[in-house]
Amino acid sequence: MNIREFAADFVVFVFSQDADLGSRIKFNLSNLKYDTYFFSDTEEMQRRINLAPPHVVVIDQAALVGSKEIGLKAILNLVLTICQKMIRWILVNIIHLA
Repeated sequence: MNIREFAADFVVFVFSQDADLGSRIKFNLSNLKYDTYFFSDTEEMQRRINLAPPHVVVIDQAALVGSKEIGLKAILNLVLTICQKMIRWILVNIIHLA
């Protein structure tokens, strides 16, 4: 199976405080046909996660360890929200299959 055949079905969120790095990652993934979104603000990303969680999240390492404005707690809250949404989605689909 070639994953690139299904790339358009995957939503990827890119989070970085470095606009150049984030936009390059988004550009490259978009060229590979992934449905890619770039965020530099945790609140904006949180709103998008609440609407529909992504399949993949790319987080710039510097955003995790270097930024006091964002903070590790905010990033962990984003990851927790994604996990909760995915667990709900899995449970709903299991119930529909039963």
